[in-house]
Amino acid sequence: MTNGADTAVVIVNWNGRRFLDDCFRTLAVQTYRRFHAYFVDNGSGDDSVDFIEREYPGTRIIRNPTNEGFVGGNNRGIAAALEDSAIRYIALLNNDTEVAPDWLASLISEMERQPKAGIVASKIRIFAARELIDSAGDVIERASLRVVNRGRRELDRGQFDEPVEVFSACAAACLLRRETLEDICLDGEYFDRDFGSYIEDVDLCIRARLRGWECRYAPRAQVYHVGSGTSTTLRAAWKYRISTRNRLLMALKDLPVRHALRTLLSYLFPVDDAKHLLARRLPHMPSSWTPRVESNHFDLLTIATIHLGGIMDAIPLIPRMLGKRRVIQRRRAVTAAEIDRWFTELSQ
Repeated sequence: MTNGADTAVVIVNWNGRRFLDDCFRTLAVQTYRRFHAYFVDNGSGDDSVDFIEREYPGTRIIRNPTNEGFVGGNNRGIAAALEDSAIRYIALLNNDTEVAPDWLASLISEMERQPKAGIVASKIRIFAARELIDSAGDVIERASLRVVNRGRRELDRGQFDEPVEVFSACAAACLLRRETLEDICLDGEYFDRDFGSYIEDVDLCIRARLRGWECRYAPRAQVYHVGSGTSTTLRAAWKYRISTRNRLLMALKDLPVRHALRTLLSYLFPVDDAKHLLARRLPHMPSSWTPRVESNHFDLLTIATIHLGGIMDAIPLIPRMLGKRRVIQRRRAVTAAEIDRWFTELSQ
Protein backbone atom coordinates (compact mmCIF):
# COMPACT_ATOMS: atom_id res chain seq x y z
CA MET A 1 0.00 0.00 0.00
CA THR A 2 1.69 3.16 -1.21
CA ASN A 3 1.13 6.79 -1.99
CA GLY A 4 -0.03 7.50 -5.53
CA ALA A 5 -2.73 4.88 -5.18
CA ASP A 6 -5.21 4.50 -8.02
CA THR A 7 -7.16 1.62 -6.47
CA ALA A 8 -9.16 1.14 -3.28
CA VAL A 9 -9.80 -2.23 -1.66
CA VAL A 10 -12.96 -2.12 0.45
CA ILE A 11 -13.36 -4.72 3.21
CA VAL A 12 -16.54 -4.78 5.29
CA ASN A 13 -16.35 -6.36 8.73
CA TRP A 14 -18.70 -7.29 11.55
CA ASN A 15 -17.14 -9.18 14.47
CA GLY A 16 -14.78 -10.89 12.05
CA ARG A 17 -11.53 -10.56 14.00
CA ARG A 18 -10.77 -14.27 13.54
CA PHE A 19 -10.52 -13.81 9.76
CA LEU A 20 -8.62 -10.54 9.54
CA ASP A 21 -5.08 -11.79 9.94
CA ASP A 22 -5.33 -14.10 6.90
CA CYS A 23 -7.10 -11.44 4.84
CA PHE A 24 -4.77 -8.52 5.56
CA ARG A 25 -1.60 -10.63 5.62
CA THR A 26 -2.20 -11.71 2.02
CA LEU A 27 -3.43 -8.28 0.98
CA ALA A 28 -0.21 -6.73 2.31
CA VAL A 29 1.99 -8.74 -0.07
CA GLN A 30 0.17 -7.93 -3.31
CA THR A 31 2.42 -7.43 -6.31
CA TYR A 32 0.27 -4.43 -7.26
CA ARG A 33 1.19 -1.81 -4.68
CA ARG A 34 -0.77 1.29 -5.70
CA PHE A 35 -3.82 0.77 -3.53
CA HIS A 36 -5.36 1.90 -0.27
CA ALA A 37 -7.28 -0.50 1.97
CA TYR A 38 -10.58 0.78 3.36
CA PHE A 39 -11.77 -1.17 6.38
CA VAL A 40 -15.47 -0.60 7.07
CA ASP A 41 -16.41 -1.85 10.53
CA ASN A 42 -20.11 -2.37 11.18
CA GLY A 43 -20.17 -1.73 14.92
CA SER A 44 -18.18 -4.81 15.91
CA GLY A 45 -18.08 -5.86 19.54
CA ASP A 46 -14.77 -7.69 19.23
CA ASP A 47 -11.31 -6.15 18.84
CA SER A 48 -11.39 -5.98 15.03
CA VAL A 49 -10.68 -2.24 14.82
CA ASP A 50 -7.95 -2.36 17.47
CA PHE A 51 -6.26 -5.19 15.55
CA ILE A 52 -6.27 -3.30 12.26
CA GLU A 53 -5.04 -0.07 13.89
CA ARG A 54 -2.22 -1.94 15.59
CA GLU A 55 -1.10 -4.34 12.85
CA TYR A 56 -1.99 -2.46 9.64
CA PRO A 57 -1.71 1.24 10.51
CA GLY A 58 -1.93 2.44 6.90
CA THR A 59 -5.50 1.21 6.59
CA ARG A 60 -8.27 3.79 6.26
CA ILE A 61 -10.87 2.83 8.85
CA ILE A 62 -14.56 3.73 8.63
CA ARG A 63 -16.45 3.09 11.86
CA ASN A 64 -20.18 2.53 11.57
CA PRO A 65 -21.87 2.73 14.99
CA THR A 66 -24.31 -0.04 14.02
CA ASN A 67 -24.29 -3.02 11.70
CA GLU A 68 -25.25 -1.68 8.27
CA GLY A 69 -24.81 -5.07 6.64
CA PHE A 70 -22.89 -6.00 3.52
CA VAL A 71 -24.73 -3.52 1.31
CA GLY A 72 -24.60 -0.55 3.68
CA GLY A 73 -20.98 -1.17 4.60
CA ASN A 74 -19.83 -1.45 1.00
CA ASN A 75 -21.80 1.62 -0.02
CA ARG A 76 -20.02 3.63 2.67
CA GLY A 77 -16.63 2.26 1.71
CA ILE A 78 -17.16 2.93 -2.00
CA ALA A 79 -18.39 6.47 -1.34
CA ALA A 80 -15.37 7.20 0.87
CA ALA A 81 -12.94 5.82 -1.71
CA LEU A 82 -14.51 7.81 -4.56
CA GLU A 83 -13.93 11.04 -2.65
CA ASP A 84 -10.31 10.59 -3.74
CA SER A 85 -10.24 11.72 -7.38
CA ALA A 86 -7.13 9.62 -8.04
CA ILE A 87 -9.00 6.36 -7.44
CA ARG A 88 -9.80 4.63 -10.74
CA TYR A 89 -10.81 1.20 -9.48
CA ILE A 90 -12.64 -0.19 -6.46
CA ALA A 91 -11.96 -3.77 -5.38
CA LEU A 92 -14.44 -5.42 -3.03
CA LEU A 93 -13.11 -8.16 -0.77
CA ASN A 94 -14.84 -10.16 1.92
CA ASN A 95 -13.06 -10.28 5.26
CA ASP A 96 -13.08 -14.12 5.34
CA THR A 97 -10.69 -14.54 2.42
CA GLU A 98 -7.09 -15.09 1.46
CA VAL A 99 -5.89 -13.70 -1.87
CA ALA A 100 -3.06 -14.79 -4.15
CA PRO A 101 -0.16 -12.32 -4.45
CA ASP A 102 -1.16 -11.30 -7.98
CA TRP A 103 -4.93 -11.14 -7.26
CA LEU A 104 -5.26 -7.38 -7.58
CA ALA A 105 -2.78 -7.11 -10.46
CA SER A 106 -4.71 -9.75 -12.40
CA LEU A 107 -8.04 -8.00 -11.90
CA ILE A 108 -6.64 -4.65 -13.01
CA SER A 109 -4.86 -6.20 -16.00
CA GLU A 110 -8.12 -7.70 -17.27
CA MET A 111 -9.97 -4.44 -16.67
CA GLU A 112 -7.39 -2.46 -18.64
CA ARG A 113 -7.35 -5.04 -21.43
CA GLN A 114 -11.10 -4.62 -21.93
CA PRO A 115 -12.19 -0.97 -22.24
CA LYS A 116 -15.89 -1.88 -22.01
CA ALA A 117 -15.40 -3.90 -18.82
CA GLY A 118 -17.01 -2.28 -15.81
CA ILE A 119 -16.71 -5.28 -13.47
CA VAL A 120 -14.15 -8.10 -13.24
CA ALA A 121 -14.78 -11.35 -11.35
CA SER A 122 -12.17 -13.39 -9.49
CA LYS A 123 -11.65 -17.13 -9.45
CA ILE A 124 -12.92 -17.97 -5.96
CA ARG A 125 -12.08 -21.30 -4.34
CA ILE A 126 -13.37 -22.87 -1.15
CA PHE A 127 -11.09 -21.99 1.74
CA ALA A 128 -11.16 -25.39 3.46
CA ALA A 129 -11.20 -27.46 0.24
CA ARG A 130 -8.90 -25.52 -2.02
CA GLU A 131 -9.12 -27.83 -5.00
CA LEU A 132 -12.81 -26.93 -5.34
CA ILE A 133 -14.17 -23.89 -7.15
CA ASP A 134 -16.70 -21.67 -5.41
CA SER A 135 -17.20 -19.25 -8.30
CA ALA A 136 -15.61 -18.57 -11.68
CA GLY A 137 -17.95 -15.71 -12.41
CA ASP A 138 -21.71 -15.98 -12.74
CA VAL A 139 -23.88 -17.31 -15.56
CA ILE A 140 -27.62 -17.69 -16.13
CA GLU A 141 -28.98 -21.19 -15.57
CA ARG A 142 -31.16 -21.92 -18.59
CA ALA A 143 -33.63 -24.20 -16.83
CA SER A 144 -34.45 -21.92 -13.90
CA LEU A 145 -33.23 -18.49 -15.16
CA ARG A 146 -31.41 -18.14 -11.83
CA VAL A 147 -27.98 -16.51 -11.86
CA VAL A 148 -25.55 -19.12 -10.51
CA ASN A 149 -21.85 -19.41 -9.73
CA ARG A 150 -20.05 -20.91 -12.71
CA GLY A 151 -18.21 -24.09 -11.74
CA ARG A 152 -19.54 -24.18 -8.18
CA ARG A 153 -18.24 -27.22 -6.26
CA GLU A 154 -16.31 -28.50 -9.28
CA LEU A 155 -12.77 -29.79 -8.99
CA ASP A 156 -10.45 -27.22 -10.54
CA ARG A 157 -8.90 -29.05 -13.49
CA GLY A 158 -8.10 -25.91 -15.42
CA GLN A 159 -11.50 -25.83 -17.12
CA PHE A 160 -11.98 -22.18 -16.10
CA ASP A 161 -8.49 -20.87 -16.84
CA GLU A 162 -9.41 -18.59 -19.75
CA PRO A 163 -10.42 -14.95 -19.33
CA VAL A 164 -13.96 -14.64 -20.69
CA GLU A 165 -17.08 -12.55 -20.45
CA VAL A 166 -19.44 -13.68 -17.68
CA PHE A 167 -22.90 -12.48 -16.78
CA SER A 168 -22.03 -11.08 -13.36
CA ALA A 169 -19.45 -11.22 -10.57
CA CYS A 170 -19.59 -12.36 -6.98
CA ALA A 171 -19.06 -9.31 -4.76
CA ALA A 172 -16.98 -11.35 -2.31
CA ALA A 173 -13.97 -10.55 -4.52
CA CYS A 174 -14.30 -8.38 -7.62
CA LEU A 175 -13.12 -5.16 -9.22
CA LEU A 176 -15.29 -2.25 -10.35
CA ARG A 177 -14.42 0.68 -12.56
CA ARG A 178 -14.97 4.12 -11.07
CA GLU A 179 -16.96 5.32 -14.09
CA THR A 180 -19.23 2.29 -13.85
CA LEU A 181 -20.07 2.95 -10.22
CA GLU A 182 -20.76 6.59 -10.92
CA ASP A 183 -22.91 5.60 -13.89
CA ILE A 184 -25.20 3.26 -11.96
CA CYS A 185 -25.44 5.17 -8.68
CA LEU A 186 -29.12 5.62 -7.80
CA ASP A 187 -30.20 7.94 -5.00
CA GLY A 188 -26.67 7.89 -3.60
CA GLU A 189 -26.51 4.08 -3.50
CA TYR A 190 -24.32 1.69 -5.48
CA PHE A 191 -25.69 -1.55 -4.05
CA ASP A 192 -29.44 -1.42 -3.44
CA ARG A 193 -30.01 -1.18 0.31
CA ASP A 194 -33.46 -2.76 -0.07
CA PHE A 195 -31.80 -6.06 -0.99
CA GLY A 196 -29.90 -6.38 2.29
CA SER A 197 -27.94 -9.55 1.49
CA TYR A 198 -27.90 -11.96 -1.46
CA ILE A 199 -28.46 -11.13 -5.15
CA GLU A 200 -27.36 -7.53 -4.49
CA ASP A 201 -24.26 -8.11 -6.64
CA VAL A 202 -26.32 -9.56 -9.51
CA ASP A 203 -28.59 -6.51 -9.33
CA LEU A 204 -25.59 -4.18 -9.53
CA CYS A 205 -24.10 -6.06 -12.48
CA ILE A 206 -27.38 -6.06 -14.45
CA ARG A 207 -27.74 -2.31 -13.92
CA ALA A 208 -24.20 -1.87 -15.22
CA ARG A 209 -24.97 -4.07 -18.24
CA LEU A 210 -28.07 -2.03 -19.01
CA ARG A 211 -25.78 0.99 -19.26
CA GLY A 212 -23.51 -0.83 -21.73
CA TRP A 213 -20.77 -2.10 -19.41
CA GLU A 214 -19.48 -5.68 -19.61
CA CYS A 215 -18.47 -8.11 -16.89
CA ARG A 216 -15.27 -10.11 -17.31
CA TYR A 217 -13.59 -12.99 -15.49
CA ALA A 218 -9.87 -13.00 -14.57
CA PRO A 219 -8.77 -16.59 -13.82
CA ARG A 220 -5.41 -15.59 -12.35
CA ALA A 221 -7.13 -13.44 -9.71
CA GLN A 222 -7.40 -16.29 -7.21
CA VAL A 223 -9.17 -16.06 -3.85
CA TYR A 224 -9.84 -18.57 -1.08
CA HIS A 225 -13.17 -17.88 0.61
CA VAL A 226 -14.51 -19.30 3.86
CA GLY A 227 -18.08 -18.40 2.91
CA SER A 228 -20.75 -17.06 5.26
CA GLY A 229 -17.92 -16.32 7.65
CA THR A 230 -19.77 -13.55 9.47
CA SER A 231 -23.25 -15.03 8.99
CA THR A 232 -22.85 -18.35 10.78
CA THR A 233 -26.24 -18.11 12.52
CA LEU A 234 -28.13 -17.83 9.25
CA ARG A 235 -29.87 -21.04 8.39
CA ALA A 236 -30.04 -22.31 4.82
CA ALA A 237 -33.81 -21.73 4.99
CA TRP A 238 -33.36 -18.03 5.77
CA LYS A 239 -30.87 -17.65 2.91
CA TYR A 240 -33.30 -19.30 0.50
CA ARG A 241 -36.15 -17.05 1.66
CA ILE A 242 -34.13 -13.83 1.25
CA SER A 243 -32.76 -15.00 -2.10
CA THR A 244 -36.30 -15.72 -3.32
CA ARG A 245 -37.42 -12.24 -2.34
CA ASN A 246 -34.43 -10.56 -3.96
CA ARG A 247 -34.65 -12.55 -7.20
CA LEU A 248 -38.22 -11.34 -7.61
CA LEU A 249 -37.24 -7.75 -6.83
CA MET A 250 -34.29 -7.90 -9.23
CA ALA A 251 -36.40 -9.22 -12.13
CA LEU A 252 -39.12 -6.64 -11.49
CA LYS A 253 -36.68 -3.77 -11.17
CA ASP A 254 -34.03 -4.49 -13.81
CA LEU A 255 -35.33 -6.55 -16.72
CA PRO A 256 -37.31 -5.34 -19.74
CA VAL A 257 -40.94 -6.47 -19.81
CA ARG A 258 -40.58 -9.66 -21.87
CA HIS A 259 -37.61 -10.94 -19.90
CA ALA A 260 -39.08 -9.76 -16.61
CA LEU A 261 -42.34 -11.69 -17.12
CA ARG A 262 -40.55 -14.87 -18.14
CA THR A 263 -38.09 -14.62 -15.26
CA LEU A 264 -40.75 -13.76 -12.68
CA LEU A 265 -42.80 -16.81 -13.70
CA SER A 266 -39.71 -18.99 -13.35
CA TYR A 267 -39.00 -17.55 -9.90
CA LEU A 268 -42.63 -17.76 -8.73
CA PHE A 269 -42.91 -21.43 -9.72
CA PRO A 270 -39.39 -22.76 -9.16
CA VAL A 271 -39.71 -26.39 -10.25
CA ASP A 272 -35.97 -26.75 -10.87
CA ASP A 273 -35.16 -25.09 -7.53
CA ALA A 274 -37.40 -27.57 -5.75
CA LYS A 275 -35.75 -30.54 -7.46
CA HIS A 276 -32.36 -29.15 -6.51
CA LEU A 277 -33.22 -28.58 -2.86
CA LEU A 278 -35.03 -31.88 -2.37
CA ALA A 279 -31.95 -33.82 -3.39
CA ARG A 280 -29.29 -31.40 -2.22
CA ARG A 281 -26.02 -33.09 -1.48
CA LEU A 282 -22.83 -31.18 -2.16
CA PRO A 283 -20.44 -33.25 -4.31
CA HIS A 284 -16.74 -33.75 -3.69
CA MET A 285 -16.91 -32.48 -0.11
CA PRO A 286 -14.03 -33.73 2.06
CA SER A 287 -15.22 -35.37 5.27
CA SER A 288 -13.30 -32.82 7.35
CA TRP A 289 -15.22 -29.87 5.88
CA THR A 290 -18.43 -28.68 7.44
CA PRO A 291 -20.30 -25.80 5.76
CA ARG A 292 -20.91 -22.80 8.03
CA VAL A 293 -24.36 -22.41 6.54
CA GLU A 294 -26.13 -25.74 6.48
CA SER A 295 -26.85 -27.21 3.06
CA ASN A 296 -29.13 -30.07 4.13
CA HIS A 297 -32.03 -31.01 1.89
CA PHE A 298 -35.55 -29.76 2.63
CA ASP A 299 -38.84 -31.58 2.32
CA LEU A 300 -41.40 -30.29 -0.18
CA LEU A 301 -43.60 -28.62 2.44
CA THR A 302 -40.61 -26.73 3.90
CA ILE A 303 -39.55 -25.58 0.44
CA ALA A 304 -43.07 -24.33 -0.31
CA THR A 305 -43.29 -22.51 3.04
CA ILE A 306 -39.92 -20.82 2.64
CA HIS A 307 -40.66 -19.84 -0.93
CA LEU A 308 -44.05 -18.39 -0.06
CA GLY A 309 -42.38 -16.40 2.72
CA GLY A 310 -39.95 -14.92 0.19
CA ILE A 311 -42.82 -13.90 -2.08
CA MET A 312 -44.71 -12.29 0.80
CA ASP A 313 -41.56 -10.41 1.82
CA ALA A 314 -41.25 -9.01 -1.71
CA ILE A 315 -44.79 -7.62 -1.94
CA PRO A 316 -44.34 -4.53 0.33
CA LEU A 317 -41.25 -3.53 -1.69
CA ILE A 318 -42.93 -3.65 -5.10
CA PRO A 319 -43.91 0.06 -5.22
CA ARG A 320 -40.34 1.10 -4.43
CA MET A 321 -38.96 -1.30 -7.05
CA LEU A 322 -41.32 0.07 -9.68
CA GLY A 323 -40.10 3.58 -8.93
CA LYS A 324 -36.50 2.47 -9.38
CA ARG A 325 -37.46 0.52 -12.49
CA ARG A 326 -38.72 3.67 -14.21
CA VAL A 327 -35.34 5.34 -13.73
CA ILE A 328 -33.30 2.29 -14.72
CA GLN A 329 -35.29 1.46 -17.85
CA ARG A 330 -35.36 5.10 -18.96
CA ARG A 331 -31.55 5.12 -18.83
CA ARG A 332 -31.12 1.79 -20.63
CA ALA A 333 -28.37 2.03 -23.26
CA VAL A 334 -28.42 -1.47 -24.80
CA THR A 335 -30.64 -3.03 -27.43
CA ALA A 336 -33.17 -5.83 -26.97
CA ALA A 337 -30.85 -8.04 -29.05
CA GLU A 338 -28.02 -7.48 -26.58
CA ILE A 339 -30.25 -8.48 -23.68
CA ASP A 340 -31.31 -11.60 -25.61
CA ARG A 341 -27.60 -12.42 -25.95
CA TRP A 342 -27.18 -12.48 -22.17
CA PHE A 343 -29.76 -15.26 -21.90
CA THR A 344 -28.09 -17.37 -24.61
CA GLU A 345 -24.33 -16.76 -24.73
CA LEU A 346 -23.89 -16.11 -20.99
CA SER A 347 -25.89 -19.09 -19.81
CA GLN A 348 -25.40 -22.77 -19.13
